[in-house]
Amino acid sequence: MRVNKSYAGFVKLPIREILGRQCYEVFWKLSSPCDRCPAGRTFLQGTPETNQRFSQRDLMNVRYFDVGTYPVAGPTAPRKTSSNTSAT
Repeated sequence: MRVNKSYAGFVKLPIREILGRQCYEVFWKLSSPCDRCPAGRTFLQGTPETNQRFSQRDLMNVRYFDVGTYPVAGPTAPRKTSSNTSAT
């Protein structure tokens, strides 16, 4: 998982503690992927996928996040995915 400083500040973790972890466990505090997780589509189709999520902590604190996943594969490696989450 790649993140920007705004996202790291939102989840109140240093970037180095977020890297390599799953989006759903860091941001949503879940033990499995979200229903609309774009990574599943990337694995199946081998194409980049994006969506926008939001989190509302209270009436005046709504944050929008762009979530994108991208296929990563080598000539002999199975298809993998890379995730990028940034606050907007």
